[in-house]
Amino acid sequence: MESSEHPLPDAVSILVGAWASEDGRAVERWTAVGEHLVGIGFTSAKDGKTTAWFEVMLLHHPDGHAVFTAIPGGEAIVDFEVAVEPDELRLTNPEHDDPTAIVYRREGDRLAIALDGAAGPRRFELRGREPMSAPTLEDLDVAFAADSAARGGAAWVERFDAEGFAWSRGSDRRDAETSGAGIDAMRAGGHDLQWSPTASGLAPAGDLGFTTGRYRVVAQAGNEVVSTGTFVTIWRKRADGWHIAFDSGVPDR
Repeated sequence: MESSEHPLPDAVSILVGAWASEDGRAVERWTAVGEHLVGIGFTSAKDGKTTAWFEVMLLHHPDGHAVFTAIPGGEAIVDFEVAVEPDELRLTNPEHDDPTAIVYRREGDRLAIALDGAAGPRRFELRGREPMSAPTLEDLDVAFAADSAARGGAAWVERFDAEGFAWSRGSDRRDAETSGAGIDAMRAGGHDLQWSPTASGLAPAGDLGFTTGRYRVVAQAGNEVVSTGTFVTIWRKRADGWHIAFDSGVPDR
């Protein structure tokens, strides 16, 4: 199997879509966003009433080569090398404790996932299902972008969950206050952050959801686009509405 510099077309044919375990407790949703591939995984608690786990996954091209970045629970950022061939995507990181290897294989309307590492070999199978969007979260994200443009960092502090944070590959973990301060510093430096969601979905339990889409950094003078990329946001439902539990993103090459 040969490593691929730009494996997105093959990876799209393997991964893109909505997938669920037979009992519906584990789901993955994969979508192509710009030049990146975004994956979101949710696992329900045994009672099915809450979400026990989420994971953000990104296939991107930092430094010109393909990297698969996993952010399990938003608590760690782990990179895997990528090798791809028709119907199979192989991800490896021998320095990671578990897993050291992940293999996704498309088998008709099923997605087989094999893991190996300190916990030993494991195999799971997900079945394809119709992707379902979350229009409420997309509308909320659009409103959040407008609020950020109008009020800057204050909008971020208000929109984040009390336990929410932002974290991207190569950056420091940022809570709501730090994220808001970063937006204000960007604006003071003559740049604005703009974004728009292109896909969304809910966890089976309905207490978490996601939006993903494109962002751009624009110079206030002349409206020149300075940089672009892909974002993914995990939302948590509280008694007073939806708040950001986790936010991440990757820049374009």
